Amino acid sequence: MKIIKSLIIALFAATVVSCGEDYLTTNPTDVATGDAMNELAKNNPDKLVTIVEPLLKGLYADFQTKSGTDGQYQHCDYGFQSFFLMSDIMSDDMALHVNGWFKFDHLFDYRDEPYVRTFGYWNFFYTMVNNANAIIEKIPDESLDAELHAIKGQALTFRALSYSYLIQMYQQTYKGNENQPGVPLIITTSEGESRRGRVPVADVYDQIEKDYLKAINFLDGWDRGTDKGRIDKSVAQGLL
Repeated sequence: MKIIKSLIIALFAATVVSCGEDYLTTNPTDVATGDAMNELAKNNPDKLVTIVEPLLKGLYADFQTKSGTDGQYQHCDYGFQSFFLMSDIMSDDMALHVNGWFKFDHLFDYRDEPYVRTFGYWNFFYTMVNNANAIIEKIPDESLDAELHAIKGQALTFRALSYSYLIQMYQQTYKGNENQPGVPLIITTSEGESRRGRVPVADVYDQIEKDYLKAINFLDGWDRGTDKGRIDKSVAQGLL
């Protein structure tokens, strides 16, 4: 019995040693690294376009409309335009009866974290930021492909626009408040947990300007054709 046990232990040890190196150095096949993205952009840009183009279409889809939660459609489920109406009510640009759908917006009563408007506004724009980051970091600035440049330029515009609305909602105007706490500034998909704190207002506006200027550069010369719903250079310039 002791001999059998010894043989089993020896066989197990030999198996672990023989396959251990291969096991430890196995490369993941379901993760696209930064080096892999750079390699695709350089040698096979068309393939990288097939990866990031659906992500960009998702950005546009969420920007225009979002589906209801658990079958219950709410005001904030209708994309970017829903926040136009909400902000009009909050700023007295629209008249409102004493009681109505937007009563609590008008009275600034949607202020606490659990409230639907607070969650809707914050979640909408930071989801846009996160999805834009997922595109931006996959396309290296050094790429020479015009289509990749255009996709990155559109994603940069979405991120800049999202931050411009976040900073306007959660702090006073820029002038005289440059050093006041703004909003968390997250520009990569990996730094969400480490960048929860509010950065100064000036830092947020600096990033907005950088994103718009880079977008204008990447979109230069790109023709959106008949699809007027796409962001091109003139749109980025107008927003800046």
